[in-house]
Amino acid sequence: MVLVQQGSIIRVTNLSSLSIIPATFLESKFGFWSAYLLGFGALLISIAILCGLSSKLVKVPKGTNIILSAGKVLGCAIKSGFRLDHTKASYQASHYNRAVSWTDEFVDEIKVTLRTCRVLLSMAVFTLCMGQMLNNLVSQAGQMELHGVPNDMIQALSGIAVVLLGPVIQGVMSLLAKRRILLGPIVRMAISFIFTAAGMAFAGGVQQLIYSAPPCYNAPLACAESMGGTIPNKINVWLQTPIHFILASGEILGYVAMDEVSYTNSPQGLKSVVQAFKQLSNCLGSILGLALSPVSRDPYLVVLYSSLAGVMVLITGIFWYYFGKYDRPKRAEESPLDTTEESEAKE
Repeated sequence: MVLVQQGSIIRVTNLSSLSIIPATFLESKFGFWSAYLLGFGALLISIAILCGLSSKLVKVPKGTNIILSAGKVLGCAIKSGFRLDHTKASYQASHYNRAVSWTDEFVDEIKVTLRTCRVLLSMAVFTLCMGQMLNNLVSQAGQMELHGVPNDMIQALSGIAVVLLGPVIQGVMSLLAKRRILLGPIVRMAISFIFTAAGMAFAGGVQQLIYSAPPCYNAPLACAESMGGTIPNKINVWLQTPIHFILASGEILGYVAMDEVSYTNSPQGLKSVVQAFKQLSNCLGSILGLALSPVSRDPYLVVLYSSLAGVMVLITGIFWYYFGKYDRPKRAEESPLDTTEESEAKE
C-alpha cells in the first residue's frame, strides 16, 4: 500500500514537472514574465484547492515532543560508551539502580531511527547523479542538434518517463508479490543505484559521441566553425532519450523506497527528524555537485559521467553489504530495519 501511494505521488509530481514544456515556449515567445506568471497561477490554484478541501483533510493532533527525550537517550548512550542498549530503563535500573524517564521500547525506536538515518544519508551520491538531469544533461543537449526543440525542455523527458514507467514498475512489483517474491525497500534502493550507474554510463557514451562529431569535436560550441556557438556538433539530441528513461526507473525505485524507509521506520514523534535527514542527503548531493563543478565542463565530461557510474556501482556493493540484512525481516509484521531481537540475542 505504501509503495502504491508513494508511487502515485511520484507520478503526479513528475506530471506537474511537465509544466516546463509550456513554460519554455512561453519564455521563448513572450519573455520570462509569462513563464513566471504560469508558476504563480499554479500556486494560486493549489492554495485555493487546499483551502477548499481543508475540512476534508486529515489533521494530526499535536502530540508530545519526544525530541528532547531522544536527546537525553543519546546523551546517556555517549556516557555509556556509545551503547544504546545500556541506556534502556531495565539496564539502568539493574546496573546503576537509576530510574530514567524513557522505556526500553523507546530506545529500540531510537535504534531503528538511527539505522534509518544511516540508510538515507547513503543516498547522497544517488541524488548527485539524479541532479545531472537538471544541469549537465541540459548542457549536453545544448551541444547537440536540437531540431527546433529548446535544450532546457529535453529534461521533460524524465517526467514523461516517470509517468509512463510508473504503472509498469508497479505492475511488475505486484506480479512478483503474487509469486511471493517480495522486494523490500533496501533491495529496491540497491536496484535503483544500478539503474543510476547505467544512466551515467550511457550519458558518458553519448558525450563521447558528441566529442567524436564535427565541427568542434571535444570543444562543442567553442570552436571557430561553430559560428559563435550557434552550430552544435552533428549528433541528434534524441540520443539522450534512453538516459532519461533509465534514470527515471532509478528515480521511481529509489525515491519511493527512500520515502517508505523514512516513513515506516521512525516513531511518530521523530518522523520530522528523519525527513530532515532525507533533505540532508539531498543537500550533501548538491554539495558534491558543487565540488565537481571544476570538472563539469568540456573536455572532462566523459570522465565525469564514467566516474559517477563507477562510484555508483561501488556504492551499490557497500550499501548492500551494510544494509542488505535489514531487508530480511523474520516476521511479516516486523519492520525491515527492526533487528532489535537479533542484536539482543548477540549480546
